[in-house]
Amino acid sequence: MINKEDIEITLPSKEYLEKSSLIRKIGYIGKNLDNKETDYWTSSYSYINNDCSYQFRMSSDGQFCHTKAGETYSVRPIIQAANLEDIVKSSPFKTYKKGFIMIELGKWYTPNSVKIANLEPSFLFKNKCFKANQKEIGFEINTINGVFAITNTEIHKVVPINWYYDEENNLLLSEHTLFNSTLSDEKNPFLGDFKTTSLYKSLNNEFLSCLLENINQENSYPTNDLIAKINELLEENEKLKENIKRLNEIQEISNQKIKILK
Repeated sequence: MINKEDIEITLPSKEYLEKSSLIRKIGYIGKNLDNKETDYWTSSYSYINNDCSYQFRMSSDGQFCHTKAGETYSVRPIIQAANLEDIVKSSPFKTYKKGFIMIELGKWYTPNSVKIANLEPSFLFKNKCFKANQKEIGFEINTINGVFAITNTEIHKVVPINWYYDEENNLLLSEHTLFNSTLSDEKNPFLGDFKTTSLYKSLNNEFLSCLLENINQENSYPTNDLIAKINELLEENEKLKENIKRLNEIQEISNQKIKILK
């Protein structure tokens, strides 16, 4: 199980994007879960002008732009953790992309709603979740076509979050931008430190709680190997019962013969 206090969620900084070997390989441009190019926030402060704070964002054409903290752009999270190497090693869903390890960790919702005729769930399950793309997710359903998240009026495809493992910088970078957000709000005025923003607080509270709930829920399900081992043990247990039964029958026959001889 991964604990909340072991993880910090942040954003890629301008310095990271400029110097990272991973970024040089995969490129600056971010795409959302519908594969559409999006501008996304960085954690790097730009400047203040006329009492208005600005932050750097990465544009969809690969350029750094000065952006007001109250504007809305996409969020591409980074995971930092002291035991990150162990998290990566223990991930059952691991592959390589563009020469870097990629793991699945948690799940999220595609931005655009989908329409599914004759939707017949095989089961329902509640999922406490951060607001995805400004929509509160009510519950999820598992169907033969996959898992879907249901709001009051829309249906969204549920997909795993893929993370690049940047071993050089000891972090996980989301392959995609996940949702849209302002950097700050009136209750959390931006003062040049990303950790004071409402976005940082949301990432390390609602979003992180949702992420960990998904991760720990997935880890609580038996893996195929574990299920196979359980079935193997159950079969061995049945064989052992048969052997014990046969030995008892033999013992009973032997006891009867002894009585006859006496």
